[in-house]
Amino acid sequence: MNRIVCMRNGKNKNQTECVFSDGRIIQFNQSAEHMLDSWCMQNGSNMNGRIISFRHITGCRQKPGVLISERTQIIYFPTLSSKNPACTWICFNEVFRFHSMKADQTIIQFASGIKIMIDVNYRIIRNQMNRCRSFLNLLNNAYSSDMVQTEAMNGIMSKV
Repeated sequence: MNRIVCMRNGKNKNQTECVFSDGRIIQFNQSAEHMLDSWCMQNGSNMNGRIISFRHITGCRQKPGVLISERTQIIYFPTLSSKNPACTWICFNEVFRFHSMKADQTIIQFASGIKIMIDVNYRIIRNQMNRCRSFLNLLNNAYSSDMVQTEAMNGIMSKV
């Protein structure tokens, strides 16, 4: 599946440069946040709700990831504050590996083999990847617990 692996601000505030997993780069006339919000809305929530959920589940306040869909578990995370024009949104699920180039430059290789260089420290990417992984683990464990509780409640209710 050809997926957007990263999004960067374009030449103006309402433009986004999207890099696809096949290496194509396409400009869209809307902000990355607007695109993410639209994708979240297609899956029953909005970007703000997803951010609140990420913060609640992980306890993380800075640079929260955005879960697009519980079903697909696709998450995008910002490399900097989303208000920073230099912010790049990365698809967590597509990251294969990453390594430091210089003090504030990181190369990210995606599962498709394409590589991009971003002007952030390696530790930021490592921390964001760990936060997203932790979020998914906590979310999936909570979902499993809810299933057990629901089944228990159904058993209790059937005996009433």
